[in-house]
Amino acid sequence: MSRNLSDTLLLPSRARLFHIGPPKTASTTLQAAAADHREQLLEHGVRYPGPRRSHRHEIAAFVGRPIGWVGAPGSNPPPDRAKWDALMAEVEADHERRILMGHEYAAGSDDAMAQRFVDAIGERIHVVITLRDYGSMLPSIWQEYNKAGNVGVFDQWLERVLQRPRPQEVVDRVHVRHDQGMLVRRWAAAAGPENVTVVVLDPADHGFVFEVFERMLGLPVGFLESGGLSRSNRSLSVPELEMLRRTNMVLREHDVAWRDYQRYLANGAALRMLQTRKPEPDEQRLALPGWAAERVMDDMQRHVREIGASGVRVVGDLDMLARAPRLRGEDEPAHTEVTSVPIEAAAQAIAGALSQASGRSWSFSDPRPTPSGPTRESVVGSLSWRELADELRKRVRQRARRTFGNG
Repeated sequence: MSRNLSDTLLLPSRARLFHIGPPKTASTTLQAAAADHREQLLEHGVRYPGPRRSHRHEIAAFVGRPIGWVGAPGSNPPPDRAKWDALMAEVEADHERRILMGHEYAAGSDDAMAQRFVDAIGERIHVVITLRDYGSMLPSIWQEYNKAGNVGVFDQWLERVLQRPRPQEVVDRVHVRHDQGMLVRRWAAAAGPENVTVVVLDPADHGFVFEVFERMLGLPVGFLESGGLSRSNRSLSVPELEMLRRTNMVLREHDVAWRDYQRYLANGAALRMLQTRKPEPDEQRLALPGWAAERVMDDMQRHVREIGASGVRVVGDLDMLARAPRLRGEDEPAHTEVTSVPIEAAAQAIAGALSQASGRSWSFSDPRPTPSGPTRESVVGSLSWRELADELRKRVRQRARRTFGNG
């Protein structure tokens, strides 16, 4: 596909491309592609620092943000600041390459935190913000809350998000990262508009965002697109969402620790369902009710005006940010009314949780863990019911002989 992207997108040598997202704008896919090509990127003059697939822990450490639900049993404190320091030490030690770094947690920065990021990363920073229309973002945003333990109702959440005037709690949790005009103006003020690029995603061309990043980093066209696609962050269908939400209700009721939720449900059940299953064409997708779409259109048109006047570089069609959102059909039930789920979705979710529990990741791709040595629990746990009964009878006879002798 010919995209007619300009070679002038190329960033200066040793530039530090800081991609802040926000969430649900191809950030997961880009991170997966970069991590999959970490060694090859070095050969092409680009460093994707750190040991993990993303820089979530490092960015959270800089911000001081906990990962997971706050205040619940087993919730995690913010990662140690040493994680950010180690990331920046690797960046500072490279005197030749362009740097690719960032995470969508950074999009939640207020004005002061954005300035702190700019000051910490240094004068070679170039902030990249990927955007898609706000109307399609809202269902995706709520979906992400479900993957982090949400138990609320979509329409009630929309009423809060679209309320006028905006409640401060909603501004802090949603609008700080998803009011697109405000987001762009904040980072333009911190880094300078000449150091900010907005990439407008094209829903009909999933390779567009890859090529934009490739051209900014001086990579061969197609380099990033050849990896990371297996970890694309598709949307959940309404039955999948409701199954997850109701599972969250049960787990939260029983005070399941965040670390267990993250491992077995978020990175096990939900991830396997997302990666292995393709929803049927007629499977309901989450969409806005009519009343919400009317309010959203006003916001989207304002976003376009404010971004256009910000002075930042825009790649893509800015008017795509004001596309009319898809509406919920009159015959489509609210997610709370869903009473059944596709059997394949349930099967893959259960398999993902058990795969994680067995130490083989969500996909059964990791080798089966080998214990350092047999224990009584591991030996007994490996027996069948018949073998267990035979073993118990054997042990009873042995104990009886020791107690009463052979007579």
